[in-house]
Amino acid sequence: MSLFFLDPVSVGLVGRFYIVFAILLSVLLLRERFDRKEIVPIVLCMIGTALVSDFSGDVNNILGLACALGYTFSFALTNTLAKKALINIDEKILLLYNQGTAVVILGGFLLGSGQLSLAPNLGMGAVAISAFCSGFLGLLLFYRGLKLISFRDANLIRALNPIFVLVYSLPFFTIQMTPAFLLGGFCIILSIVWMSLPMKKVGVD
Repeated sequence: MSLFFLDPVSVGLVGRFYIVFAILLSVLLLRERFDRKEIVPIVLCMIGTALVSDFSGDVNNILGLACALGYTFSFALTNTLAKKALINIDEKILLLYNQGTAVVILGGFLLGSGQLSLAPNLGMGAVAISAFCSGFLGLLLFYRGLKLISFRDANLIRALNPIFVLVYSLPFFTIQMTPAFLLGGFCIILSIVWMSLPMKKVGVD
């Protein structure tokens, strides 16, 4: 839904707020320690998100920002719960439950609304490729990575996504490289790099 209101690069950069949600959820649900030094990059990420989304009061921008942040939080919560579940089950089983639940809910909604169409077209092919790359292969590799490295490190690697989105989007979409957009993108990337630096962990009482 956020793509109806924002361009793909903006959605990708706003999606980097994921790392903020992931850190907070890892503290609350996984009992990981929070370093006070992470406050600065979190604030930078918040500032960058506001600049990239052009928070000027336009209803479409506000709706787009709300949808992007809602998706980002949901994805962070899903992956946090997945990290806990992967202790006991295989990543392929977890992926099956994940995708199966989505198919049942969305399929039921589309059938009820009468919008489900199985007529083959170019759009369906593009969506199928996208679903395979992100919904299946991407998640399978991410869940596998969660079993081998820490939740924090896996999410920091995933935070490189906006760079790939920008490269892929330039040939297909008109992206306004305004000073605010560039500054916001810089703040977000800087926050990601900052959080990737080794830090001495200090527990917060």
